[in-house]
Amino acid sequence: MLERLLRSATFARVAQRAFIGNLKQVTRFLGDRLVKDLVLARVHEQMGESTRVLIGHSLGSVVAYEYVCRYQPPSVRLLVTLGSPLGIPGLVFDRLTPIPADGRGAWPGAVAGWVNVADPNDIVALRKQLAELFPGPSPSKAVDDRLVDNGDQPHAIDRYLNARQAGSALGDVLG
Repeated sequence: MLERLLRSATFARVAQRAFIGNLKQVTRFLGDRLVKDLVLARVHEQMGESTRVLIGHSLGSVVAYEYVCRYQPPSVRLLVTLGSPLGIPGLVFDRLTPIPADGRGAWPGAVAGWVNVADPNDIVALRKQLAELFPGPSPSKAVDDRLVDNGDQPHAIDRYLNARQAGSALGDVLG
C-alpha cells in the first residue's frame, strides 16, 4: 500500500506542497541546472585524492549521490547516505541525474560500497530501503540498508552520525 501511495500523483502534489515546497533548496538543486552545477563544482573543489568516504545527510545525500555519479572520483570507496530522500518517487527519485530507467536508479559512479542509514520515523527518508531502487553492478556491490533508532529526533544528523550503524560502515573502510 505504501508503494502505491508513493507512486500516487495526488500524494506527490500534497507531499511536494507540505514537504519539498518548504525546502526550496531541494527543488532548486533538482530543478535548476545552474544551481546543481555550482553545488557539485563546490563539492568537487573540496574533494582530494585522499578522500575515501563521502557522507550526505538529507539533501546532502542527494548532492553526494549525484556528485559520485557525475565525477566518479577514483579515491572514494564508500558513499554513506543518512536520512535520505533519494527513494521518494516523483519528488526526488524520478528527478535524479542520471535519470532512473525502468524504475531503477544508477549505481553511484565507481564507489565500491554504499551504506544507507534511516530511522523508521524519519519522514524525510520516506523510503527506508534503497537497495531495490539502486541495484548494484554485482551481488557484492549493493546498497547496505541499515535501520537506526534516533529517538525523539528521527532526522537529526548528530543522531545519525553517532549511530553504531553509521560508524561501523566508516570503520570498515578507514580501519
